[in-house]
Amino acid sequence: MRGRKPERVIDVNALTNRERMVLELLAAGLSNRQIGKELGIRETTARTYVDHIMEKMYLPNRTTLAAAAILYGMVSLERIRDLMHRYHPYLAESVPPGYIILMEACN
Repeated sequence: MRGRKPERVIDVNALTNRERMVLELLAAGLSNRQIGKELGIRETTARTYVDHIMEKMYLPNRTTLAAAAILYGMVSLERIRDLMHRYHPYLAESVPPGYIILMEACN
């Protein structure tokens, strides 16, 4: 179609191992500061990783990045649950069972 931009395809293999680690932490709801602490890097370095991941996956923000990571099976749901219990226990306990079922159905 004339004038239409070509669709971009998300390449799940385009991420480095370190970027996948950052993505997993981001998908669990961790802030850049928490990601940095978890990986032993500076908060600004964590932010740079997140920016690079968004560029590689053609996604505009952290929320869509986390959703895509779950939908494309790029993150372990067990690891996300563990991280949520550790960093956001009040959220982990209040996550509706339907949400967990939906997350599992996406994988």
